[in-house]
Amino acid sequence: QRFPPAPQILGPILEGIRYESEDTPIDQMFSELLSRAADSARVNEAHPAFPLLIRQLSADEARILKSLGSASYAYTDSMDYNAATHVFSNHTILKDELPRSGLQFPENVNFYIEHLDQLGLAQLIGVGNQKPLFADASSPHLQTGVERHFSYQLTEVGRRFLTACMP
Repeated sequence: QRFPPAPQILGPILEGIRYESEDTPIDQMFSELLSRAADSARVNEAHPAFPLLIRQLSADEARILKSLGSASYAYTDSMDYNAATHVFSNHTILKDELPRSGLQFPENVNFYIEHLDQLGLAQLIGVGNQKPLFADASSPHLQTGVERHFSYQLTEVGRRFLTACMP
């Protein structure tokens, strides 16, 4: 079922893999995409944009995508609210279940997620409604903050990308 891959996929793969060390997540993604592009039964999974997307990823971002391929992860934060100025401040992370083991730079996760969102591959999506926080029972109408719930998830494009590029 092997046949020559389309030049618009093969060329960018060869160009990208040329600068990548062997056995890195990025190298593996290029190799997997090349296998798809040369397989008549799965060539439909190899989109010409995918080599360009792989080239924009860090190894840590590839690892995050792989994690998101098998699960979604909860994220909860809160912010204080100043009723006088109508401003939210003091962002606090209450829960972040995204796995960081195996990441070279786990402190960059926020940047990685923003980058993956800009590429249209993954996102932090709101789950349910925001929960207003109040000072105490004696002041039930004085909002002092908000709690928000999210989930790290692949987009539909991210799922297709992962199917084509991850072993």
